[in-house]
Amino acid sequence: MTPSHRTRTGTQTIFNLSHPHPVVYNFTDISTDGLKITVPPYSPWICRAHWHETAPACETLAPVEGHFIIYDNFVFTPGSGIMTGNGQNPPTFVMPLKIDLQVQWERNPNADPGEAVVFSLKAANEAYEFYGFYRQLCSVNQDAEMYFQLPSTPLWLRAMYAFWGWMPFIGARIRAWLVASLLWVQLRVIYSRNDYLENEGYIPYTRPWRYVPAPVHPPKKWVDRELRSVVTISKLVLKVCHWVGTKVLGMEAKYEEYEVDIADSVWVDKKEDLL
Repeated sequence: MTPSHRTRTGTQTIFNLSHPHPVVYNFTDISTDGLKITVPPYSPWICRAHWHETAPACETLAPVEGHFIIYDNFVFTPGSGIMTGNGQNPPTFVMPLKIDLQVQWERNPNADPGEAVVFSLKAANEAYEFYGFYRQLCSVNQDAEMYFQLPSTPLWLRAMYAFWGWMPFIGARIRAWLVASLLWVQLRVIYSRNDYLENEGYIPYTRPWRYVPAPVHPPKKWVDRELRSVVTISKLVLKVCHWVGTKVLGMEAKYEEYEVDIADSVWVDKKEDLL
């Protein structure tokens, strides 16, 4: 039977996701552990380079299990830092993420791929909207295939997805591509509402200097333009995805079905502690 609405995930605390790779988001005890993100053994999942422009959207990152690697740099500064280590619980290394600090984190590629890696994310300044944002991301990921059955999805998209379901071999590949592509757009619709800017590429203004035989550094103005292009492209992608997603594809930046029912929420105890 065709679903009439998205899956209600208000009381769900653990999300086992598979797009684009396996990863587990655990909201069970955010009052003490924060949001726990587990990269299972042999999963190539990474948190792609991203940054925030406002303090409430910033979080603290703590590796709590497994060998990790974290890349970071300020978006308007050339170069990057790299931190590696073995996560501990309780954490011995906590990284506050600042405004305009671009970070990417994952399992250390030199580590045993058969070990799980766990990170903890905690909201800054008791910003509970932060956890709501991640619940929205997890829920749309979980409903990625369901999107093509919802009445809010354009009929032509539902028909296209159904058509390829009848095609052997190539049909499964095309349906998987459609799921991945539409989920990519949906995630950026949500990003646009929550000050989450992901690195979508840059304009290579300094590329000509890379082919000069002598070690000549490009002029600062071209380096700065290349760095600024990262921000420009990211914001442009968010604006285009938000417009296409909401005006053409029947998407929203926030879904009521994914909102936490406060009566059953894992946040209740924490909120009472603050009173």
